[in-house]
Amino acid sequence: MAEREAEKERFKGAADPGTFDGTRTRFAEWHTHAKAWIRVQDNWSKSKVAIAVWTRLQGGRTGQFGMARLQQCMDKEDEDPLSDPWPTTKALFEELTLCFQVISERDYACHKIENFKQGTMRVDDFMVEFEALVAKSGIKDQEQTVVDLLECNTNREIIKELFKQGRRKTTGDATSTEILQIGWSMEMFQYMTNSTWSKGSTGSGSHQTKPAGQASTKPPAAPQYVPMDVDAARTKSKVQCYKCRGYGHFARDCKRKVDVRAMDYDEIRQHYFEEFQAMKESELKE
Repeated sequence: MAEREAEKERFKGAADPGTFDGTRTRFAEWHTHAKAWIRVQDNWSKSKVAIAVWTRLQGGRTGQFGMARLQQCMDKEDEDPLSDPWPTTKALFEELTLCFQVISERDYACHKIENFKQGTMRVDDFMVEFEALVAKSGIKDQEQTVVDLLECNTNREIIKELFKQGRRKTTGDATSTEILQIGWSMEMFQYMTNSTWSKGSTGSGSHQTKPAGQASTKPPAAPQYVPMDVDAARTKSKVQCYKCRGYGHFARDCKRKVDVRAMDYDEIRQHYFEEFQAMKESELKE
């Protein structure tokens, strides 16, 4: 009876940790319980500790790892009974930590930043997340590494403009600034192009949407031309192009093309600001 009571007291607060199935998020908890459980075992040999721990590794690769290590030590002991192939308790748990511990935040950031592509992300969102990964990975002071990662992972069109305009920099912060400016310019140009097309198509009034179920009874009327209209040459058309400020055609028909590559960041901003102003003035007149 006394021996049973002593056994219960010895195991109090250190229950069997159970099996570990390889789930990394559970490893820290299982690892702590296993170390406490082993510590309260009196006079356990190294082989008994290793066998108790390895046989509690179950499932998939985790179970295969435990069985492989167990078989390895048993085979060495059979070959040479005087050898001592079993690891110490400290070495045993250090090996388990190395194999199954959750990867650190820094290692995770280093791994992710190598494959972090901009894709279709806005340049602002991409740079915010990229800077966060740089800070977490601890490579802020490695300027050339940051520059190389930016040039490899940023959208190809932005990097193409960076090279064409000769705006490459040697530091991460300067390269980030150049990428942001070029990206903003390209996004603004794309937005303005889409807005101009939309305005031109909706303002033409050449096509009317019919209610569902109502078929058109006649084809659209052909445009009427007045022959020998002498006054038409002296009359200024009310249709204005927002690209060249000219009259008589829409922006979608404009033959003048804005070359963004020939402008710097401030010129692009000024150009589109003037177009916005012209568009608003035209809408007020109408």
